[in-house]
Amino acid sequence: MITAIDSSVLWAIIKKAISCEAAFLAGETFKAYRKAGGPHQHLVPDFLIAAHAQIRADRLAATDRGYLRK
Repeated sequence: MITAIDSSVLWAIIKKAISCEAAFLAGETFKAYRKAGGPHQHLVPDFLIAAHAQIRADRLAATDRGYLRK
């Protein structure tokens, strides 16, 4: 079980690791994905990782190639 202290520490780590720009992009992409009828199988962290990579990196290594190419 995550306590209030644990969740605040986790949130502080996430804020340091993910830029506001990446978080916004992930949220907008996830919202469009769900609005288009995308299933719940992909969660917000998937979108955060992809948005972070899109902004901060030129490549993303993944094992699920089909999901990333859609």
